[in-house]
Amino acid sequence: GKYVVWMMVGDWGAYEFYPRGKYTVLAEDKTIGELDHSTYEKFKKDFWRHRDDVYKHDEDLFEKYVEPRFRTYQAEVDVTGGRLELQVRKDSGPGSYVGPLNAVVIFPVAEKQAGEEELKKIRAARQDFFQKKYTVVDMKEYYVGDMTPEAGRRGFAAWPMAYGTPLSLSNRGGRREEPKPLTAMVSLGEMEPVVILVRPLRQDPGKFTCTVGQLKGDKGDVLPQSTVAVQTVKPWEMIVSADQDMVNKLAKKNVRINVGRRVVAAIPYFLVDRNWFEGEMRLNRHFWLTVKMPGRALSTTYETNVTISGMGAEHVMPLTVTVVPIKLARAKQAVSVNYSPPNYPRWFEDSKDRWWELVEKDLQLQYDYGMTTVAPLGGFGLPRNPGDENRWEKFINLYQKIGFEQVLVQGGTMSLYNKMPSDLGSPWDKAWQDAYVKIFRDYEAVAKRLGQKVIYSIGDETTNSGGEAKIIKVGEIAKERMDDIDLMSDINGYRELMGLAPNLDACGFNNGWSGSYGTNRQEHKLMTRDVIERVKSLGSAPWFINGGKGRYPYGIWFWKTTKWGQKGKIEWHYDASSVDHFNPFDGTSTNDFGSLVLPDQVSTVLFELCREGVDDLRYLQRLDDLIEKHKDTKDTFLQGVVARASYVRDFWQDCVADRFTSTGNPDGSGDYAGKAWPPDRLNRMRREVAKMICMFEGKVVSGVYDEVALVDGDTGNRPERQIGGRVKTFEENSEHATQGKNCFKLTFKGGKGYADQWGRAPEKDWRGYRTLKLDIVNPEPRVVKVNLNLRDQTAANLGNWALTHREQFNCAPGKNSFTIPLVGMKSSDADHEFDMSCLFSFFFTTSEEQDTTIYLDNMRLCPR
Repeated sequence: GKYVVWMMVGDWGAYEFYPRGKYTVLAEDKTIGELDHSTYEKFKKDFWRHRDDVYKHDEDLFEKYVEPRFRTYQAEVDVTGGRLELQVRKDSGPGSYVGPLNAVVIFPVAEKQAGEEELKKIRAARQDFFQKKYTVVDMKEYYVGDMTPEAGRRGFAAWPMAYGTPLSLSNRGGRREEPKPLTAMVSLGEMEPVVILVRPLRQDPGKFTCTVGQLKGDKGDVLPQSTVAVQTVKPWEMIVSADQDMVNKLAKKNVRINVGRRVVAAIPYFLVDRNWFEGEMRLNRHFWLTVKMPGRALSTTYETNVTISGMGAEHVMPLTVTVVPIKLARAKQAVSVNYSPPNYPRWFEDSKDRWWELVEKDLQLQYDYGMTTVAPLGGFGLPRNPGDENRWEKFINLYQKIGFEQVLVQGGTMSLYNKMPSDLGSPWDKAWQDAYVKIFRDYEAVAKRLGQKVIYSIGDETTNSGGEAKIIKVGEIAKERMDDIDLMSDINGYRELMGLAPNLDACGFNNGWSGSYGTNRQEHKLMTRDVIERVKSLGSAPWFINGGKGRYPYGIWFWKTTKWGQKGKIEWHYDASSVDHFNPFDGTSTNDFGSLVLPDQVSTVLFELCREGVDDLRYLQRLDDLIEKHKDTKDTFLQGVVARASYVRDFWQDCVADRFTSTGNPDGSGDYAGKAWPPDRLNRMRREVAKMICMFEGKVVSGVYDEVALVDGDTGNRPERQIGGRVKTFEENSEHATQGKNCFKLTFKGGKGYADQWGRAPEKDWRGYRTLKLDIVNPEPRVVKVNLNLRDQTAANLGNWALTHREQFNCAPGKNSFTIPLVGMKSSDADHEFDMSCLFSFFFTTSEEQDTTIYLDNMRLCPR
């Protein structure tokens, strides 16, 4: 009779098959549908639709991510002889799997409605499974906040965020944040982010765009439009562990969860190459600007406007870019991420020849983001059969072409000890050892022929499986039979680390854990100074493997550990996603499993922060080099800079805890412990390090190493008090300002008294400045003698006038400008060399015997 047939084709699940190739869906030899993934471009268009779709909050995630993985085809068929033939025929495509048929529903035509109900039951069962497995929470907050009147009128607020501040859909801000300027400090050839939060305040806000003008320098030059790239941060429904902040916010919505609960929440995650997004009321979205400074720049200050357009209004935000005119050297240690090459291009005839091109783009991105090595986990092996491509050789050639400086880390060998043929026995058997060693020697033969230094991993965190004894035995074999090859292992437990360190050239470890079988103490953390130095003392170079992603772990924390002997840092993972890279519910429970970059070089926010950490490392290493270079200088000025820079370096180094742990303060607050620092603290550190570098190199940069106002009528820097027979306050005056609008009037009755700045000058450390300059306006018709008395801390603490340095100025009527050399300054009446690290006080007097008035302005420290 006549039947209605529904055939459901496709797949969705963890590590399951999603059809690639071309399929024809047949019922009784009649074509009722096609599923065409026969080319790379067709596959991408369907498979990665979520990369380019428009994000909408509160979408049904089952409808968004699960249902599109299925196609349902329907046909009416005549059945004769009691047999119905159905087929999903594979016409082309890789592999031998030909079974993407998920369900078949068959009902007589007269019962078609019942068949449709059956389809709904199947869908409902899948949906019920999804909802039970995943707890979806909404972190959106409907607060209005203290917005400016201007934001209310235009219908949206926009303000800058320090990059590294955790992005969410509900960051608070408003009146205090919106007036803040957009700024970036960047060296030549460096990249630096600028982040703008946009919050629509009305219903149906529509599209928002961000446009940036060309950067114009203070010397008249204009940088190319491409200097500032604009991207949008796209939210992704990530599976995350609830922290206390999330628990507190959900509690306000009467949603009760515990800290550590695995939930699904929309998190701003990866960067999309578009300068727009579709806004939603009271939902924060972010524009991510990247300043890519050219290798040469005429000016040190550039300005332009950033315009946020939406809801029929515009909000213009000035952007100032400060250029530190130096080219930072690349990091001295091996820093990188694990890398697995993309397999999907090799599935299709139209993209097979592009595979190496895509690999090269991936490696180039890693290089551009400051990585000095690559740690491949597979995909670049030796040929197995005659005529096979030697991917290992081609990879080394590509590695050298791009210019990576440090030792190449071959991670694809880390699991060999568990994959040797069973008929060879175990690591205690000679046949096993011979075969195992041969593989490494074959790899090394290619590397030596190409002149490439390689370190090979022999193990992969055996603490996880309780297999420490086995890998320790393999380490002994490696030492005995491959001592001429550089070897390391990935380690995550103390027992494993101590067993391998005496036999390997390097040990890569993280904080570790107790292990599945409790072979270690849970509290025994490995990322500490004591453990690092212990590994080094055993003859092995310490590395970090999976020891923390982001700016702090790649930056100042890693820099400090290099002082103890740390040689490298590799993190999981460039692109670790398993199936549909842009579907957070596909593949593993989190899908991305730590991906820092998604296919086609789509960077995540976290990868951007890793790059910034490497840049912090480069700044700090530049300062190290300059201190070392000038430590024995005879130049008095440079001696002061060396001492000052050494103190600055020691201060920031001392702020970093000697262990990587969040036991005390996870956000780095209070003391400087934890696994992260707030972005403002990291930015303050980098700016001060840049200032020291500029001092060494004599490069004046506005806002970094520039004139420092000590007394100025417009900045608020002023004398603390004026004493003349009785205590008087100084007076502000606008009539005789030498710059800006205001100066300070000082009155000396009978020529007596003084005006002082005692102990609270805005800059006490005068090392690194060559001159002191000031303006004095004399309103009298006669020459007036004015004295400036300078006292370092020794002179001030001892109260010894003989240790004071005095400068006498003969001030003619009108404006007078004076310059005082600071280098080598001594006291006026004694052979006391000034301690310029703490200029404690200065004060003004006159040598007159009658009423005298002067106007003081623009007193400043100058680099030149």
